[in-house]
Amino acid sequence: MGGTCRWAVVERAGLGFNTLKIIGPEGTSEGTSMESPKQSRKLVAEGGPSIVDFDNKAFKPIPQAGIDLAVKAMNAGVMYRYQPKTKEASITASFEHNFAKYMGVKHAVGTNSCGSAMFIALNIVGVQPGDTILTNAFTFHAVPSVIEHARAVPVLVESNREWAMDPEDLDRKAAETGAKVLLMSYMRGHVPDMDAIMDVVEKHGLILIEDCAHAYATLWNGKLLGTFGEIGCFSTQSSKGLSAGEGGIFITDNDEHAARAVLYAGSYERLWMKHYDLDAELMDRLQNQVPGYSMRMQEVTAAMLTPKSTDWPPSNKFTWKTGTCSIRSFTTTRTLRFRCRWSRSIRFATPCNFIL
Repeated sequence: MGGTCRWAVVERAGLGFNTLKIIGPEGTSEGTSMESPKQSRKLVAEGGPSIVDFDNKAFKPIPQAGIDLAVKAMNAGVMYRYQPKTKEASITASFEHNFAKYMGVKHAVGTNSCGSAMFIALNIVGVQPGDTILTNAFTFHAVPSVIEHARAVPVLVESNREWAMDPEDLDRKAAETGAKVLLMSYMRGHVPDMDAIMDVVEKHGLILIEDCAHAYATLWNGKLLGTFGEIGCFSTQSSKGLSAGEGGIFITDNDEHAARAVLYAGSYERLWMKHYDLDAELMDRLQNQVPGYSMRMQEVTAAMLTPKSTDWPPSNKFTWKTGTCSIRSFTTTRTLRFRCRWSRSIRFATPCNFIL
Protein backbone atom coordinates (compact mmCIF):
# COMPACT_ATOMS: atom_id res chain seq x y z
CA MET A 1 0.00 0.00 0.00
CA GLY A 2 1.36 3.45 -0.84
CA GLY A 3 0.45 6.90 -2.08
CA THR A 4 -0.92 10.14 -0.70
CA CYS A 5 -3.77 10.30 1.78
CA ARG A 6 -6.08 13.19 2.51
CA TRP A 7 -8.63 13.20 5.30
CA ALA A 8 -11.49 15.58 5.91
CA VAL A 9 -12.63 15.44 9.50
CA VAL A 10 -15.41 17.07 11.48
CA GLU A 11 -16.34 17.54 15.11
CA ARG A 12 -20.09 17.64 14.59
CA ALA A 13 -21.99 14.71 16.02
CA GLY A 14 -24.90 12.90 14.46
CA LEU A 15 -23.79 13.04 10.83
CA GLY A 16 -24.09 9.31 10.33
CA PHE A 17 -20.51 8.72 9.21
CA ASN A 18 -18.60 5.58 10.22
CA THR A 19 -16.14 6.55 12.95
CA LEU A 20 -12.56 5.29 12.60
CA LYS A 21 -9.82 5.51 15.19
CA ILE A 22 -7.38 8.13 13.88
CA ILE A 23 -4.62 9.36 16.15
CA GLY A 24 -3.13 12.72 15.32
CA PRO A 25 -0.05 14.30 13.80
CA GLU A 26 3.41 13.73 15.17
CA GLY A 27 4.14 15.78 18.23
CA THR A 28 0.55 15.80 19.53
CA SER A 29 -0.79 13.90 22.48
CA GLU A 30 -2.83 11.73 20.15
CA GLY A 31 0.15 9.94 18.57
CA THR A 32 0.63 8.97 14.92
CA SER A 33 -1.32 5.86 13.99
CA MET A 34 -4.61 4.75 12.51
CA GLU A 35 -5.98 1.23 12.62
CA SER A 36 -8.64 -0.39 10.47
CA PRO A 37 -10.76 -2.99 12.27
CA LYS A 38 -10.36 -6.59 11.13
CA GLN A 39 -12.60 -7.38 8.20
CA SER A 40 -14.09 -10.70 7.18
CA ARG A 41 -16.28 -9.49 4.29
CA LYS A 42 -15.23 -9.15 0.66
CA LEU A 43 -14.21 -5.70 -0.53
CA VAL A 44 -16.50 -3.99 -3.04
CA ALA A 45 -13.69 -4.33 -5.61
CA GLU A 46 -13.86 -8.10 -5.03
CA GLY A 47 -17.61 -8.24 -5.55
CA GLY A 48 -18.61 -7.70 -1.94
CA PRO A 49 -21.53 -5.53 -0.82
CA SER A 50 -21.16 -1.83 -0.10
CA ILE A 51 -21.37 -0.92 3.59
CA VAL A 52 -21.74 2.80 2.89
CA ASP A 53 -25.35 3.93 3.13
CA PHE A 54 -24.78 7.67 2.98
CA ASP A 55 -26.31 10.01 0.41
CA ASN A 56 -23.88 12.91 0.11
CA LYS A 57 -26.44 14.64 -2.10
CA ALA A 58 -29.19 14.45 0.52
CA PHE A 59 -30.87 17.83 0.98
CA LYS A 60 -30.94 19.18 4.51
CA PRO A 61 -34.26 19.96 6.17
CA ILE A 62 -34.93 23.51 7.31
CA PRO A 63 -34.96 23.85 11.12
CA GLN A 64 -38.40 24.56 12.55
CA ALA A 65 -37.23 27.98 13.72
CA GLY A 66 -36.33 28.83 10.11
CA ILE A 67 -39.70 27.58 8.85
CA ASP A 68 -41.50 29.65 11.48
CA LEU A 69 -39.52 32.79 10.59
CA ALA A 70 -40.13 32.25 6.86
CA VAL A 71 -43.88 31.71 7.40
CA LYS A 72 -44.03 34.85 9.54
CA ALA A 73 -42.45 36.86 6.70
CA MET A 74 -44.85 35.35 4.16
CA ASN A 75 -47.90 35.93 6.34
CA ALA A 76 -46.85 39.55 6.75
CA GLY A 77 -46.28 39.88 3.00
CA VAL A 78 -42.71 41.01 3.67
CA MET A 79 -40.61 38.85 1.33
CA TYR A 80 -38.65 41.46 -0.63
CA ARG A 81 -35.46 42.29 1.24
CA TYR A 82 -35.99 46.05 1.05
CA GLN A 83 -39.58 46.03 2.36
CA PRO A 84 -38.59 46.37 6.05
CA LYS A 85 -38.25 50.02 7.00
CA THR A 86 -34.78 49.63 8.56
CA LYS A 87 -31.79 47.33 8.25
CA GLU A 88 -32.37 46.19 11.82
CA ALA A 89 -35.83 44.93 10.80
CA SER A 90 -34.52 43.11 7.72
CA ILE A 91 -33.94 39.36 8.08
CA THR A 92 -31.57 39.46 5.09
CA ALA A 93 -29.51 42.37 6.39
CA SER A 94 -29.22 40.72 9.81
CA PHE A 95 -28.15 37.43 8.25
CA GLU A 96 -25.50 39.21 6.16
CA HIS A 97 -24.23 41.09 9.19
CA ASN A 98 -23.94 37.93 11.30
CA PHE A 99 -22.26 35.97 8.51
CA ALA A 100 -19.68 38.71 8.02
CA LYS A 101 -18.93 38.68 11.74
CA TYR A 102 -18.54 34.91 11.74
CA MET A 103 -16.15 35.04 8.78
CA GLY A 104 -14.20 37.90 10.33
CA VAL A 105 -14.71 40.20 7.34
CA LYS A 106 -16.22 43.67 6.98
CA HIS A 107 -18.96 42.88 4.48
CA ALA A 108 -21.34 40.14 3.35
CA VAL A 109 -23.95 40.56 0.62
CA GLY A 110 -26.73 38.03 0.07
CA THR A 111 -27.46 36.97 -3.51
CA ASN A 112 -29.88 34.58 -5.20
CA SER A 113 -27.12 32.02 -5.91
CA CYS A 114 -23.40 31.43 -5.55
CA GLY A 115 -23.20 31.71 -9.34
CA SER A 116 -24.61 35.23 -9.06
CA ALA A 117 -22.07 36.07 -6.35
CA MET A 118 -19.24 34.87 -8.61
CA PHE A 119 -20.64 36.74 -11.63
CA ILE A 120 -20.82 39.93 -9.58
CA ALA A 121 -17.26 39.32 -8.38
CA LEU A 122 -15.96 38.99 -11.94
CA ASN A 123 -17.66 42.27 -12.85
CA ILE A 124 -16.24 44.03 -9.80
CA VAL A 125 -12.63 43.08 -10.58
CA GLY A 126 -13.03 44.38 -14.12
CA VAL A 127 -13.30 41.24 -16.24
CA GLN A 128 -14.00 42.13 -19.88
CA PRO A 129 -15.28 39.97 -22.77
CA GLY A 130 -12.44 37.85 -24.11
CA ASP A 131 -10.34 38.01 -20.93
CA THR A 132 -8.75 34.74 -19.79
CA ILE A 133 -9.73 33.52 -16.32
CA LEU A 134 -7.77 30.81 -14.53
CA THR A 135 -9.97 28.19 -12.85
CA ASN A 136 -10.04 24.56 -11.73
CA ALA A 137 -10.11 21.71 -14.23
CA PHE A 138 -11.94 19.68 -11.56
CA THR A 139 -14.94 21.74 -10.52
CA PHE A 140 -18.70 22.04 -10.85
CA HIS A 141 -20.10 23.24 -14.17
CA ALA A 142 -21.39 26.47 -12.59
CA VAL A 143 -17.85 27.84 -12.27
CA PRO A 144 -16.80 27.86 -15.95
CA SER A 145 -20.42 28.78 -16.76
CA VAL A 146 -20.06 31.96 -14.71
CA ILE A 147 -16.92 32.81 -16.70
CA GLU A 148 -18.87 32.24 -19.91
CA HIS A 149 -21.67 34.42 -18.50
CA ALA A 150 -19.11 37.22 -18.19
CA ARG A 151 -18.09 36.51 -21.84
CA ALA A 152 -14.60 35.62 -20.67
CA VAL A 153 -12.55 32.51 -21.49
CA PRO A 154 -11.82 29.85 -18.83
CA VAL A 155 -8.28 28.45 -18.68
CA LEU A 156 -8.36 25.12 -16.84
CA VAL A 157 -5.65 24.47 -14.25
CA GLU A 158 -4.82 20.81 -13.62
CA SER A 159 -5.47 19.00 -10.36
CA ASN A 160 -2.92 17.31 -8.14
CA ARG A 161 -3.27 13.73 -6.91
CA GLU A 162 -5.64 14.95 -4.20
CA TRP A 163 -8.07 16.55 -6.72
CA ALA A 164 -7.19 20.08 -5.63
CA MET A 165 -5.62 22.79 -7.79
CA ASP A 166 -1.97 22.10 -8.69
CA PRO A 167 0.15 25.17 -7.80
CA GLU A 168 2.82 24.23 -10.35
CA ASP A 169 0.34 24.09 -13.21
CA LEU A 170 -1.23 27.33 -11.97
CA ASP A 171 2.21 28.94 -12.18
CA ARG A 172 2.67 27.67 -15.75
CA LYS A 173 -0.79 28.70 -16.94
CA ALA A 174 -0.51 32.15 -15.36
CA ALA A 175 2.81 32.71 -17.13
CA GLU A 176 1.60 31.32 -20.46
CA THR A 177 -1.71 33.21 -20.61
CA GLY A 178 -0.96 36.44 -18.78
CA ALA A 179 -4.33 36.01 -16.99
CA LYS A 180 -4.87 38.31 -14.03
CA VAL A 181 -7.87 36.67 -12.36
CA LEU A 182 -8.03 33.30 -10.60
CA LEU A 183 -11.50 31.93 -9.81
CA MET A 184 -10.63 28.95 -7.60
CA SER A 185 -13.11 26.46 -6.19
CA TYR A 186 -12.74 23.86 -3.43
CA MET A 187 -14.63 21.16 -5.30
CA ARG A 188 -16.09 18.52 -2.98
CA GLY A 189 -14.06 20.05 -0.14
CA HIS A 190 -10.66 19.38 -1.75
CA VAL A 191 -8.29 22.10 -0.57
CA PRO A 192 -4.92 22.75 -2.25
CA ASP A 193 -1.71 23.83 -0.53
CA MET A 194 -2.87 27.39 0.10
CA ASP A 195 0.63 28.59 0.98
CA ALA A 196 1.87 27.47 -2.44
CA ILE A 197 -1.23 28.86 -4.19
CA MET A 198 -0.80 32.25 -2.55
CA ASP A 199 2.88 32.31 -3.54
CA VAL A 200 1.78 31.96 -7.18
CA VAL A 201 -0.97 34.56 -6.72
CA GLU A 202 1.58 37.04 -5.38
CA LYS A 203 4.20 36.16 -7.99
CA HIS A 204 1.87 36.89 -10.92
CA GLY A 205 -0.21 39.62 -9.30
CA LEU A 206 -3.40 37.55 -9.62
CA ILE A 207 -6.76 38.65 -8.26
CA LEU A 208 -8.09 35.68 -6.31
CA ILE A 209 -11.84 35.02 -6.09
CA GLU A 210 -12.69 31.97 -3.95
CA ASP A 211 -15.66 29.71 -4.68
CA CYS A 212 -16.38 28.29 -1.22
CA ALA A 213 -19.64 26.51 -2.03
CA HIS A 214 -18.11 23.28 -0.65
CA ALA A 215 -15.88 24.83 2.01
CA TYR A 216 -17.91 26.35 4.83
CA ALA A 217 -16.11 26.86 8.14
CA THR A 218 -12.83 25.44 6.84
CA LEU A 219 -9.43 26.85 7.79
CA TRP A 220 -5.94 26.58 6.37
CA ASN A 221 -3.36 27.10 9.12
CA GLY A 222 -5.95 28.99 11.16
CA LYS A 223 -7.28 31.18 8.32
CA LEU A 224 -10.81 30.67 6.99
CA LEU A 225 -11.21 29.76 3.34
CA GLY A 226 -13.00 32.61 1.64
CA THR A 227 -10.68 35.17 3.24
CA PHE A 228 -7.51 34.45 1.25
CA GLY A 229 -8.64 36.33 -1.85
CA GLU A 230 -10.21 39.71 -2.48
CA ILE A 231 -13.67 38.10 -2.62
CA GLY A 232 -15.20 34.88 -1.29
CA CYS A 233 -18.43 33.35 -2.61
CA PHE A 234 -20.66 30.83 -0.82
CA SER A 235 -23.70 28.79 -1.81
CA THR A 236 -26.89 28.13 0.14
CA GLN A 237 -28.29 25.65 -2.40
CA SER A 238 -29.90 22.72 -0.62
CA SER A 239 -26.96 20.30 -0.71
CA LYS A 240 -24.56 22.82 0.87
CA GLY A 241 -23.49 23.43 4.46
CA LEU A 242 -26.02 26.22 4.76
CA SER A 243 -29.13 25.27 2.79
CA ALA A 244 -32.20 27.21 1.73
CA GLY A 245 -33.07 25.75 -1.66
CA GLU A 246 -31.09 28.43 -3.47
CA GLY A 247 -29.00 31.43 -2.50
CA GLY A 248 -25.48 32.77 -2.29
CA ILE A 249 -23.25 34.98 -0.16
CA PHE A 250 -20.54 37.41 -1.32
CA ILE A 251 -17.91 38.42 1.26
CA THR A 252 -15.05 40.93 1.18
CA ASP A 253 -12.97 43.28 3.29
CA ASN A 254 -12.86 45.84 0.47
CA ASP A 255 -15.33 48.71 0.98
CA GLU A 256 -15.65 49.52 -2.73
CA HIS A 257 -16.09 45.85 -3.68
CA ALA A 258 -18.92 45.64 -1.14
CA ALA A 259 -20.52 48.84 -2.40
CA ARG A 260 -20.44 47.60 -5.98
CA ALA A 261 -21.74 44.16 -4.96
CA VAL A 262 -24.79 45.71 -3.27
CA LEU A 263 -25.52 47.75 -6.40
CA TYR A 264 -24.87 44.93 -8.86
CA ALA A 265 -27.15 42.66 -6.81
CA GLY A 266 -29.99 45.12 -7.30
CA SER A 267 -30.05 47.94 -4.76
CA TYR A 268 -31.49 51.09 -6.35
CA GLU A 269 -32.36 54.62 -5.24
CA ARG A 270 -31.03 54.73 -1.66
CA LEU A 271 -32.10 51.26 -0.59
CA TRP A 272 -28.44 50.55 0.23
CA MET A 273 -29.17 52.31 3.53
CA LYS A 274 -30.84 49.04 4.57
CA HIS A 275 -27.43 47.30 4.59
CA TYR A 276 -24.90 47.31 7.42
CA ASP A 277 -21.46 48.96 7.37
CA LEU A 278 -21.53 50.62 3.94
CA ASP A 279 -19.69 53.90 3.26
CA ALA A 280 -22.43 56.47 2.53
CA GLU A 281 -20.15 58.78 0.55
CA LEU A 282 -18.93 55.89 -1.57
CA MET A 283 -22.47 54.65 -2.16
CA ASP A 284 -23.65 58.09 -3.26
CA ARG A 285 -20.74 58.31 -5.72
CA LEU A 286 -21.36 54.85 -7.22
CA GLN A 287 -25.18 54.87 -7.05
CA ASN A 288 -25.84 55.63 -10.71
CA GLN A 289 -22.58 54.21 -12.09
CA VAL A 290 -23.21 50.49 -11.48
CA PRO A 291 -26.01 48.50 -13.19
CA GLY A 292 -28.34 46.35 -11.11
CA TYR A 293 -28.73 42.71 -12.14
CA SER A 294 -31.62 41.77 -9.79
CA MET A 295 -29.59 39.07 -8.04
CA ARG A 296 -30.71 39.89 -4.50
CA MET A 297 -31.34 37.43 -1.68
CA GLN A 298 -34.92 37.59 -0.38
CA GLU A 299 -36.34 37.55 3.14
CA VAL A 300 -37.71 33.99 3.01
CA THR A 301 -34.29 32.62 1.99
CA ALA A 302 -32.59 34.55 4.78
CA ALA A 303 -35.23 33.35 7.25
CA MET A 304 -34.49 29.71 6.44
CA LEU A 305 -30.75 30.36 6.89
CA THR A 306 -30.94 32.39 10.09
CA PRO A 307 -31.15 29.58 12.71
CA LYS A 308 -28.37 27.64 10.97
CA SER A 309 -26.04 30.62 10.75
CA THR A 310 -26.36 31.33 14.47
CA ASP A 311 -25.47 27.74 15.45
CA TRP A 312 -21.76 27.71 14.60
CA PRO A 313 -19.58 27.54 17.71
CA PRO A 314 -15.83 27.96 17.08
CA SER A 315 -15.24 24.22 17.62
CA ASN A 316 -17.13 23.48 14.39
CA LYS A 317 -14.47 25.10 12.24
CA PHE A 318 -12.29 22.62 10.36
CA THR A 319 -8.52 23.00 10.09
CA TRP A 320 -6.24 21.45 7.48
CA LYS A 321 -2.93 20.24 8.90
CA THR A 322 -0.03 18.22 7.57
CA GLY A 323 2.00 15.38 9.00
CA THR A 324 2.63 11.65 8.72
CA CYS A 325 0.78 8.65 10.00
CA SER A 326 0.72 4.88 9.78
CA ILE A 327 -2.18 3.01 8.22
CA ARG A 328 -2.49 -0.70 8.77
CA SER A 329 -4.21 -2.53 5.95
CA PHE A 330 -5.30 -6.15 6.09
CA THR A 331 -1.81 -7.36 5.23
CA THR A 332 0.72 -4.60 5.77
CA THR A 333 1.50 -1.22 7.30
CA ARG A 334 2.91 1.81 5.50
CA THR A 335 3.70 5.37 6.53
CA LEU A 336 1.98 7.98 4.36
CA ARG A 337 2.04 11.75 4.10
CA PHE A 338 -1.33 13.27 4.86
CA ARG A 339 -3.28 16.47 5.01
CA CYS A 340 -6.39 16.49 7.12
CA ARG A 341 -8.96 18.65 8.81
CA TRP A 342 -8.15 17.83 12.40
CA SER A 343 -10.30 17.48 15.50
CA ARG A 344 -10.43 15.19 18.52
CA SER A 345 -13.59 13.46 17.27
CA ILE A 346 -12.68 12.13 13.84
CA ARG A 347 -15.26 11.25 11.22
CA PHE A 348 -14.89 10.97 7.45
CA ALA A 349 -16.62 13.81 5.61
CA THR A 350 -15.07 13.18 2.20
CA PRO A 351 -13.38 10.05 0.81
CA CYS A 352 -9.80 9.23 1.66
CA ASN A 353 -7.66 9.46 -1.47
CA PHE A 354 -4.93 6.84 -1.37
CA ILE A 355 -3.71 3.83 -3.28
CA LEU A 356 -3.95 0.32 -1.88
